[in-house]
Amino acid sequence: MALSYDTKLRIPATALATTAANPITADYTCGANAKILIVMVLYAGNVQRTGGSPTYNNVALSQAESLAGVTEAVCELWYLQNPPTGSALPISIPNTNTVTAWVYVVSVNAAAGYVIGVDDTGITETTGESPLVTLVTSVANTFLVACVASGDNSFAPTGRTGTSLYEEDIATYGGAAQYHTTADIGSIDLVWTESTSDDYGALGIALKESSSSSSTSSSTTSSSTTSSSTTSSSTTTR
Repeated sequence: MALSYDTKLRIPATALATTAANPITADYTCGANAKILIVMVLYAGNVQRTGGSPTYNNVALSQAESLAGVTEAVCELWYLQNPPTGSALPISIPNTNTVTAWVYVVSVNAAAGYVIGVDDTGITETTGESPLVTLVTSVANTFLVACVASGDNSFAPTGRTGTSLYEEDIATYGGAAQYHTTADIGSIDLVWTESTSDDYGALGIALKESSSSSSTSSSTTSSSTTSSSTTSSSTTTR
């Protein structure tokens, strides 16, 4: 009984490329055992993307926390539990104000007879070295996913807490995503090690496995957890 990485996708597919399309679209295939789909939308500037929730096969995703960022680049994190599997289906991200964006997608597997629920979410908005986001797990054997949008003009982490999905210096800003599995319970920082101090926004989600009979309870916990965040005038961390 363990959560595991399924597969990933970058939109646009070409490294370092961005898009201002409306909507931003690509087909994505979740593997047979995938029980959650995560879509991370990163874009330049600090103006909120407009148009509404991303969808997968015309089903709206749920947002973890809120828009994360300070000045030069921002990110969003969305998820869909129990996505359809085995077929190339469309991801569609409304972009009615045509922000300059790029997208990281990842899906996560659960064991047969199990589903994936949300254990915690986190957000950081600040200026500093080594971007991070903090998650607090309540159970063992969780699967953590995080993304960061950085204003660093030469964004190039030399290390990270987990396994890199993507790390890119796009232009005068950059972005990254990683995942990490842990047996520990409690607070954990997902960090990208970098010596340059600059503004950034980071988001994270901690996933837990439960039997399919308790999926209703897991969904309720997810909705409750996702709505929580802590904000201050200069720094937001959770």
